[in-house]
Amino acid sequence: MIRYLTATDTSPIALVGLEYLKGFLRLRIPVRVVSMTGPPVGRWEAYSPLLAAPMAVAVMSSFVNVVCCDPSRWAWQQRVPMTTADGVFTGEVVEGMQELWTAGVRNVLLTNWEQLVGATQAQLAATRKYQQIVTTSRCDVGETIVEIPVVDLPLLRSVVIPC
Repeated sequence: MIRYLTATDTSPIALVGLEYLKGFLRLRIPVRVVSMTGPPVGRWEAYSPLLAAPMAVAVMSSFVNVVCCDPSRWAWQQRVPMTTADGVFTGEVVEGMQELWTAGVRNVLLTNWEQLVGATQAQLAATRKYQQIVTTSRCDVGETIVEIPVVDLPLLRSVVIPC
C-alpha cells in the first residue's frame, strides 16, 4: 500500500506526480492519495476517488510513504496559536518543524532536478531522511537519487517497493 502525498493541482510537479500515480496504478499497487494542494483540479479530477480510499488499520504499519510536491511542503515551520476550550487565545504560540517524511516506514521522494535546485537548506536536510529520491530528469548527486522515467514500471516498482 502506498500513501501518496502529492500535489493535485495543475503545477508542473503535480503533473509529474500524476504520471507516477498512473504508473503505480498500472503496477496494481494500492494507492491512497493525500492532496498537498487542496481539491484535485484539471487532469487530477478523474482520480478524486483515490482521495477517499480508506487505509485499513492493519495496513497502516506496512505502507510506503511517497511524496511528490513542492519543496515548501517537504519541511516547514508550523505555528499554532493556543486557545482555551471556548476558543479564547491564550497568548501562547506553539511552533515546530513539520515534515512529510514519516518515521517507521519506507519513505520515497519523487521530484525533479528543478525542485531540488530551488529547495532551501532546511528542505534539502529533510530529503536526507528519505530512503530513496526519484527524479524525472538527469542528475548525478549521489546513490540515494535515481533517475526513473515514468514509463519504466519495473524499475519504479523495485525502487518504491523493493522485494
